[in-house]
Amino acid sequence: MLVGGETTRITFWVAPDGRLRKVRLLRWGDQTEGGAFGYAPFGGEMKAERSFGGYTIPSQISAGWWFDTDRYFEFFRAEIEEATFNFSPLCKSSRAAT
Repeated sequence: MLVGGETTRITFWVAPDGRLRKVRLLRWGDQTEGGAFGYAPFGGEMKAERSFGGYTIPSQISAGWWFDTDRYFEFFRAEIEEATFNFSPLCKSSRAAT
């Protein structure tokens, strides 16, 4: 993936049934060994999922620095209790049906 002109690798763990389980990437921040800014492991786990309006999404999420290491520091945890999706058509055809 290209972000801000730099290539970034993102690793996804997907269960055999298609559920997203984990995500890991290198994230820019001051969580390096000496506290200087640089890339450090970051990621999270999707612990449950729910369906809202016909769409199934992760509903229990945790994330933090140094993911999948002994230094893991979880600082974000969320539970999605409600979700609403408002989609507009990406492309409208100007041709009349014949």
